[in-house]
Amino acid sequence: QSEKEVENVPIGIASEIEAIKESLASYSHWAIFIFPNGYMDHAETNDKNDEEYRKTLLLYRNAKLLSGGVLIQSNGA
Repeated sequence: QSEKEVENVPIGIASEIEAIKESLASYSHWAIFIFPNGYMDHAETNDKNDEEYRKTLLLYRNAKLLSGGVLIQSNGA
């Protein structure tokens, strides 16, 4: 599912996303959010119940609903 999301972003950003994904590979749960203006943010954790991670993920989901953007998550998210 996340690979489809990557297809929807400009080529220049796609390579940045891949680099971020590689840097997050050691975490079991991660999310990358690309805002409509191209700004990227990410969160990561190894604890599925990490409160800060859950809050950030909720923020990303709300931002996507309100303004668009692209949310890419690990399969274990």
